[in-house]
Amino acid sequence: MRAFAKVSAVKAGDFLRTDGGFTCMRRNAHKMVCEDINGLFISCSSGAHYLNGQVEGEEYVGLYKD
Repeated sequence: MRAFAKVSAVKAGDFLRTDGGFTCMRRNAHKMVCEDINGLFISCSSGAHYLNGQVEGEEYVGLYKD
């Protein structure tokens, strides 16, 4: 099993790939990480999916760094 993206290793401009656990994004979607005053996010069908909601320990659950 592939390791999820490490929080410490992800910054704006990086690319992440999604697993199948999101309702607002398709599985294996290739997303660029963006940043605004609210933090890091990737685009989704709702507009923006903020990465802080994916943090579990030191990883972004459901997201893989490309």
